[in-house]
Amino acid sequence: MLAARQREPANLLASIHSVFGWREDRRSQYPMSWWGVAIAALGPSIIGSLLATRILGVLGWCVLPLIDIVLTRTFLNWRVGKVSRDLLSQFPDALSMVSRSVRVGVPLGEAIKVVAREGLSPTKEEFGRASDAVAIGVDLETALVEMAQRNDLAEYRFFATALALQSQTGGGLTETLDTLADTIRKRDAARKRGAALASEAKTSIYVLTALPMISGLMLWFSNPDYINILFITEGGQKLLAIAVFMLCLGLFSMQQIIKRSLS
Repeated sequence: MLAARQREPANLLASIHSVFGWREDRRSQYPMSWWGVAIAALGPSIIGSLLATRILGVLGWCVLPLIDIVLTRTFLNWRVGKVSRDLLSQFPDALSMVSRSVRVGVPLGEAIKVVAREGLSPTKEEFGRASDAVAIGVDLETALVEMAQRNDLAEYRFFATALALQSQTGGGLTETLDTLADTIRKRDAARKRGAALASEAKTSIYVLTALPMISGLMLWFSNPDYINILFITEGGQKLLAIAVFMLCLGLFSMQQIIKRSLS
């Protein structure tokens, strides 16, 4: 009974983390705690709720937690995506560092420590966690698999699988690492070419986002009474809220189209 009571707060906290998109195993990759991000997102969430009240009345405040959750998840996902891109771009150099260390006779476990000491952030932190896990008795293959699962990168899984196969079947480890590094560089180059091809669509998103704001600002300077209708009249406030909602929906749709195209 006592164990069940102790699990209830843990399960509740895990549920809250899931709702806000927080991953405890990636805590070191976030700039602050999940509740700190949620509090920081309250400002724009309140503004969004105020606009929603112009359409839904008092019920508009019901969307406040929803907006806060969406903004928190968006920021945390952006942060994780940035770290993942950095890890991917630095991974070939880390593999080359491991390969060179093994080639001169350094054991694989020590080569991992070399990356943890001399690599670039955030790669050195991830290899440092793997090295620390090995130091407390975790098998190296298990530590690398955990690192791959923690970061959700296929390239890290390739690395862990290649080392597992090499330890079972033998063969030249340095050749395997060099081949893997070259493959990852080619995959990263292909991904960057795709991002370059999508840059025109991304630019369109930025222009379409800025255009209504710039137009509204110019109208406010040239004819304030005309644009103030959107702020001081009930009908204008409803139109403004609908326009903001449609703009956000359009931006989200375009971003999803680009994301799916690149994936």
